[in-house]
Amino acid sequence: MASTTLNGKITKVFPKVQITETVSKIEMVIDTEEENKGKIYTQTLLLTFSGKNIELAKGLKVNDEKTFTVDIRGRVKEKQDSETRYYTTLSVYRVEALN
Repeated sequence: MASTTLNGKITKVFPKVQITETVSKIEMVIDTEEENKGKIYTQTLLLTFSGKNIELAKGLKVNDEKTFTVDIRGRVKEKQDSETRYYTTLSVYRVEALN
């Protein structure tokens, strides 16, 4: 499993969602900025906090700027008589103050 670190500003926090009786998640959107040849490019990313890491989302709010360490997870969903869909999840396992 691949992982990476993202610096970003929180732009939206979604309510906690109960997936099963024992599993829940919180999602939030962050904006990151990258500079390339003197031009700034903003990327908008959806982050997921789930399992024991859901506690990391507590206290985070819109406009907070943080460093997020995430696992990059992917899966394939095939349905009968339908096209194959591919999904990517950025699953947060560490949150730190932005340096």
